[in-house]
Amino acid sequence: MSITVEVTVQDIQNGERESYTCCPVALAIADTMGYVAEVSDQGWVVLDLEDEGKSANADLPDAVAERIRAYDEGGSMEPFRFELPEWRSGWTFPDGKPDPDDHDSDK
Repeated sequence: MSITVEVTVQDIQNGERESYTCCPVALAIADTMGYVAEVSDQGWVVLDLEDEGKSANADLPDAVAERIRAYDEGGSMEPFRFELPEWRSGWTFPDGKPDPDDHDSDK
């Protein structure tokens, strides 16, 4: 099952252009996943699993990367939803998989 992320008006109002961690998409992912998120207009997201000293990586949908790129270039952003891969099985863990009993294992 994929994870639905909703970019809200509040995320957009609090977002910052050209910021990996404070762009509206990063803020929405962080709210959904419970971890600091870094995103890129190149189409990737990294979660900082700070309590475990690890990270998790996944691809963003192309349409989301395009929205980030347009926003960074001065365009507006409207609220929208998108899907991320299923937690754990759809992500890569370059530092080793986190503890399966962590608090976000059901997301």
